[in-house]
Amino acid sequence: MKSLIKGKVFIDSRERERIDFAQKYFGYNNTEVKQLDVGDYIYKPNDSDRCCVCEVKQTHTDLFSSIQSRQLFRQVADMVRVFPVHYLLIVGNPEEEIIKNMVIKKKNPNYHWNFTLEQWDGAYTSLQQVTRVVFAYNWKRALSLMDLLFKKSTDGKNRVFNYNPKLTTQAATFLACKKGVGQRTAELVTSELELETLEDLLCLSKDNLLSVDGIGDKKADLIMEAIG
Repeated sequence: MKSLIKGKVFIDSRERERIDFAQKYFGYNNTEVKQLDVGDYIYKPNDSDRCCVCEVKQTHTDLFSSIQSRQLFRQVADMVRVFPVHYLLIVGNPEEEIIKNMVIKKKNPNYHWNFTLEQWDGAYTSLQQVTRVVFAYNWKRALSLMDLLFKKSTDGKNRVFNYNPKLTTQAATFLACKKGVGQRTAELVTSELELETLEDLLCLSKDNLLSVDGIGDKKADLIMEAIG
C-alpha cells in the first residue's frame, strides 16, 4: 500500500525492529532515522509548517511497564508541550493482554504480572484527557492508521461537524431523517411553526404546512406521510 502523506517522517532510532517496516511503508526517501527528543514518529509535510508527533506503545512489550513507571505520562506531557497535534498509538489489545496474563498468574503464582484492568482503565481515561489515543490490532494496521492521522491532521481541511442548533429539537431531528424531507425542510418547518416535540408534529395539519413559505402541496403531503 502506498503512503498517503507528502512529506518526511522522522523515526526515533530506538524504535529498533519497527524502523525497517516504517521505512518500507513510508518510503526510504521520505523517512529519516535519528534520536528524537519527543515521540517516536514526527511528520512534517512538504507544503506546510504544520507537523505532528506520535508515540507508539505495544501491549506485549512496553505499554504496561511504562504506565507503572509513569514514563508514558511524562512522554505524553512532552508531546503536548512541544507539538500542537499529538497521538498515542497503542498496538495490540490491552484488555486481552491483561486478562491473558492474569489467567497465567492464577495458574502459576510465581509468574511475574501485577497489572490489573482497573489500573488500565485509570491510565487510559487519564491519557484520553490530554491526547488522542488510537488502537491498532497489529503493526501493519498501525502504520496505515498513522499514515491517515498524519495526512488528515496536517492538510488544513476543516472536518468539524457544525450541528445546526435548530436540529437539536425532537421534531427537527425526526423530520430530517425522513426520506424526501431533509435537513433544510425540517429546519424551515419546525422553525416557522415553532415545533419542538414529537407531540407537536402529531398535531400538525396540511394547512399548517401550506402556510409556510416554500412548502407546496407535494412537499406537504410528503411530510404528512412521514409523520404518519
